[in-house]
Amino acid sequence: MVNMLSLELLRNTSWTVLRFSVLKSSRAIRDYVELEAIGEKVQHLVKVKTENILDRNYDCWDVYTTNDRYWVISWPTSLYSHRYFPRLDYTLSFHVGVTFHLLSRQRGLADDKDKSVLHPVWRRWEDADVPKDPRHRPVIP
Repeated sequence: MVNMLSLELLRNTSWTVLRFSVLKSSRAIRDYVELEAIGEKVQHLVKVKTENILDRNYDCWDVYTTNDRYWVISWPTSLYSHRYFPRLDYTLSFHVGVTFHLLSRQRGLADDKDKSVLHPVWRRWEDADVPKDPRHRPVIP
C-alpha cells in the first residue's frame, strides 16, 4: 500500500537507478531512516498522526535511532532531527512550506518547443481553459 513519496538511490556495481517510491509501512520508514541517517539503526518508531493539509495527507512518524531521534514526514518523505525541530507542529509547518516552495519552483510556463511537440494535446488543453467564443481562442502557430 502506498502513501508517501520518496526518492531512493539504488546502487549496484554496474548501475545506478533513481526510483520514486511511496512509503506507508513501518518497515519502509525504517529502511528510509537507515538509508538517510548513515550508521544509525532504528530502535523504535511510531506513527504519531496523519494531517490533511490542502487536500494532501502528511503522515508523521516519531523515530528513535541509536544516536538521535527524528520526525519523518511524508510526501515527499523527509527526516528532521528533534535537536533542531523539537515540536511536531512547527516541523510539519516547515515541511509543508518547503514542499510547496519546491513544487512551485519546478512548475514553469511551457516554452514554444514544449508546445510544438505536443501541439494537438496543447491546443485541447488551452481550449479547455478558454471560452468557446472563437474571438477569445489563443493563436497557436
